[in-house]
Amino acid sequence: MAEHHFKFIEKGNLGLIGLGVMGQNLVLNLESRGFSV
Repeated sequence: MAEHHFKFIEKGNLGLIGLGVMGQNLVLNLESRGFSV
């Protein structure tokens, strides 16, 4: 199972490191809802 690291940064609401396919879909979903990733 892929390990995901969540990190809050100033420029974005959420930073994701170690993306697999599910992580990429999560990022696209968050961006479509107005989050800066």
